[in-house]
Amino acid sequence: MSITRSPPVKFGSQPDLNRQFRDTAEDDFVSTRKRKKPDDDIEMLICRKFDLLESKWDDWSSRMNKFIADSIAETVKTSITDELTKITCMMSSMNTSLEKLSLDNTIIRESLSDIQARVTVLEESASFSSEQFNELKGRVEVVEKHVPITSSITDQMVVLQHKLDIMEQQARECNIEISNLPERRNENLLTLVEQLGTVIKVPITAAQITSVHRVPHASQTSSRPRNVIVKLTSRLLRDNVVAGSRFMKGRLTTEQLSIQGTVHNIYINEHLTLQNKLLFRAVREEAKKKQYKYCWVKHGVILVRRMDAAPIQAIRNMQEISKIK
Repeated sequence: MSITRSPPVKFGSQPDLNRQFRDTAEDDFVSTRKRKKPDDDIEMLICRKFDLLESKWDDWSSRMNKFIADSIAETVKTSITDELTKITCMMSSMNTSLEKLSLDNTIIRESLSDIQARVTVLEESASFSSEQFNELKGRVEVVEKHVPITSSITDQMVVLQHKLDIMEQQARECNIEISNLPERRNENLLTLVEQLGTVIKVPITAAQITSVHRVPHASQTSSRPRNVIVKLTSRLLRDNVVAGSRFMKGRLTTEQLSIQGTVHNIYINEHLTLQNKLLFRAVREEAKKKQYKYCWVKHGVILVRRMDAAPIQAIRNMQEISKIK
C-alpha cells in the first residue's frame, strides 16, 4: 500500500527586509491599539461617574446648606419672636406700673397740698396763740407786781379744800350705805330697808326714810351689786342703824331678808364721800400692815387703835397716815 505524502511547505524568502519589518511593526501597532481601547472606555466611564457623583454631591450639599440655613433662620426667627413677645409683655407691665406710680404721685401731691394748707392754718393758729400767750403773760406779770404769790395762798387753798370735804361729809351725816345687797328687777328698796331694821332690831318706818336709791360704782369694771344709799330723818337714827348692824357681827345675810339665791353677807356703814372712801381704804391697808386691831369710821372720821388699851387715833388726810406706826 503506497502512501502519498504532501509535499513539505517551503518557506519562500523575503528579499525586502524593511518592508517585512514595517509590516510587522504595523501589525504590532494595530494589535496594541486594539488592546488599549477598552481601558480608555473604562476611564471615561469612571470620569463620567465621578462627574455625576460630584454633581449630585454639589446638589445635595447645596440643598443641605439651604435646609440648614432655613432651619437656623426659622429657629432664630422663633426665638426672636418669643423674646420680642416677652419684651412686649414686660413693657406693658412697666407701662401699667408707671401709670399706677403716676396716679399715686398725683394723689401724694394732692395730699401734700392739703397738708401744706393745714400746716399753714396751724401756723396761723400757733402765731395767734403765741400772741395771746404773750399778752396773757404780760398781764400776769402786771398782776404779780401788784399781788405777789406766796406759799400762804397754797396753804389757804389746802385749808379751803379740807373745809369743803368736811362740809360734804356733814351733808351725808344722816345717810347709811348698804353694800352687797343683790339687785332684782322691780325691787322695792323701801320695803328692804324696813326689813333690815327688823333684822338688826332697830325699827325703821317709811316715814323715817327721806330717800333711798342705788348709786353707780366708781369703777366701771366692778361686778358687785350697786350700793344702796338711804337718807334717814336724823343722825341719831343713822348711828343706831350702823351700831345695830355691827352688833350682828357678820350675821346679817340675804337669807334673813328672804332673798332667794346664793347667800351673801350684807354690810351697813356710814355714807362717806369719795375722798374719805379712798382715805379709809388706804388707812385700813396701812393698819393691817402695822398689825392694828381696830379701824373704823364714826361721824365721818376715820379712827384706828392698835389694841384695846391703846389710845384712839384720828386720820383726817393722807398725810396723817404716817401716824400709824
